[in-house]
Amino acid sequence: MGTWNLATLNGKTISALEHGRVINLTLSEENNHASGFAGCNNFMGSYTLDGSNLEFSPMATTRKACRNQDFNEQDFLSIFSEVTSYKIKDGQLRLLNTEKQVIATFNKDNSANIVNKHWKLKTLNGKTVKMSENQQKERFFTLKKENHKVAGFAGCNTFMGSYSLDANNQIDFSQMAATLKACPDSDVRDSDLLSALHNATHYEYHNDSLTLFDSEGTPLATFEAIYF
Repeated sequence: MGTWNLATLNGKTISALEHGRVINLTLSEENNHASGFAGCNNFMGSYTLDGSNLEFSPMATTRKACRNQDFNEQDFLSIFSEVTSYKIKDGQLRLLNTEKQVIATFNKDNSANIVNKHWKLKTLNGKTVKMSENQQKERFFTLKKENHKVAGFAGCNTFMGSYSLDANNQIDFSQMAATLKACPDSDVRDSDLLSALHNATHYEYHNDSLTLFDSEGTPLATFEAIYF
């Protein structure tokens, strides 16, 4: 059944946490294994499926202590003992209790197409990108799935930060920082790429091509996946 990102819990909308991580649930059809991230700790267990009936085993969790959390992971973990059935409607997974009330909803996680890939910059603000004569390497970025961190090269300096992915191909880059190297022999401006990342709100992926758009639907930059 794949990986699903938590959208609502007991009727309350849930967004990505401040550090960029998304609360999620992965259901493996091969071994009926259930696992995911609960806001501070990872959890794991099993599930049984019979038609639309769904039950979870008690979940085991890691024991990491997380202070100043803006989300109570116990509220999330407790739902698994209440679930008796499910529905999938409009691409959304809905978990129901014995009264057929929806206690949590999840959106399908499509991030596997874009994470852990080397994205080489192809166009920026509508113009084809070419290597500057004294540029060390091509501009790129990578989204690391494990810790929701972004890292890359902007033309002169390397940069790093956090990112979050949400439903409907929404993307947000935050806490971005770059090294402070001066490159007087290069006509590449790091700020052009960093500004595109800052303004990006959603993306499109097709055949190893990634396009970032702003809130008005204007394409900011396109990238090509490079495999080594």
